[in-house]
Amino acid sequence: MRPKLLTLTVFFAFLLLAMTAGTAKADSFNISWSGPFGNGSGTITGDDLGGGIFQLTSLDGSQDGVTATLLPQSAYGVNGNFIYPTSTPQLDDLGFAFLAGTTEYNIYFDDVVSGVYRECSSAATDCTNFGDGLAIDSFSITPPSAPVPEPGSLILLGTGLLSLAGAVRRKLLA
Repeated sequence: MRPKLLTLTVFFAFLLLAMTAGTAKADSFNISWSGPFGNGSGTITGDDLGGGIFQLTSLDGSQDGVTATLLPQSAYGVNGNFIYPTSTPQLDDLGFAFLAGTTEYNIYFDDVVSGVYRECSSAATDCTNFGDGLAIDSFSITPPSAPVPEPGSLILLGTGLLSLAGAVRRKLLA
């Protein structure tokens, strides 16, 4: 009877580990662009909405050395602040908007008029219709890195459960 108890304890310990094991979802993208309003780069972070779609939540970057911060949805150029999955992640036709200095910018993928990325600037162009912005020379979003494994706390939990099983076994054998 005692070996069965030990077997059940170990089984439930491994079951608990299997249920809690997983990977953290990567939510950061490196982004860079070069266009008529200058060069920019940075890191965009977002909430994973599932299916490879991310709702952008922050931008840590700059355009021509001026700090850039993400603007909320529909703040400039009807931006949606989403990244969509393709062979490489891409923006949609609403794009994302940011503030650099006192100028607002919107970068978006113009799949309606020309199939290129465009950039609007509050200092130079309207951004209310597709094709309003000027074509960007280069644009890239680096996909999220490989999933990050959960921390070693799961190993610590497993070791504790095995120790508990050993203590229970020792008590039952005594």
